[in-house]
Amino acid sequence: MDYWDRAHTADRIVRWVVGLSIIAMLMAALTSSSSPTPEQRAAASTVYVAINDEGSHGSGVVIAPGVVLTNHHVVEKLDKVSVEFPNGDKREAKVAWKGVNSYDLAVLLVDTKDIKPAAIDCAVSPVGRQVYAHGHPMSLRSITTWGKVASAPIYGDKEIADAVVLDLTITSGNSGGGVWSGGKLVGISTAVLAKGSFFGPPAQTGHSVMIPGSAICRVLGRS
Repeated sequence: MDYWDRAHTADRIVRWVVGLSIIAMLMAALTSSSSPTPEQRAAASTVYVAINDEGSHGSGVVIAPGVVLTNHHVVEKLDKVSVEFPNGDKREAKVAWKGVNSYDLAVLLVDTKDIKPAAIDCAVSPVGRQVYAHGHPMSLRSITTWGKVASAPIYGDKEIADAVVLDLTITSGNSGGGVWSGGKLVGISTAVLAKGSFFGPPAQTGHSVMIPGSAICRVLGRS
């Protein structure tokens, strides 16, 4: 093989390698664009729970076909609520169960149609675990905040059983929304940690409280 033949062969090999690289890059781009982000996975299962016509509301998570999980304090005095799904559809939901024994949880029954239910992680989340909360705070829609698990489950609290403190900010309207990690539901947002303010309403500390997935699974009879 003379010089020109070797050069031609090397050029063909280079073109072949470059072609394979381009194909691999295109396939990776297509795969990444079709895979939902953590926020999108959370948003797909999160609903807006309307309490009245004045804008009072909470959030909720579809956990099974026809079943939405939210906070007890969101629907405490109600038998029916209006649920709005990510696609904008609004349907009436029946408050089927309200938490007992200090569990701030409630179950709503509603036609969820093709909404994909969240997968619940029943394990105890370790301190330091990266998590994100998704819900509808205040007058905003579909907001995600990020943080970490800041405590082990706190058992036996008079108001909230199995509370877990998060280094994560939520606010009014987030109640009943999900706390997620790795695409799975690891808890339900239930309260904001706040301290008293001499000049006005309580000031938020940047910490919040969730009912952990381990407690949710226990209440629902899941392992």
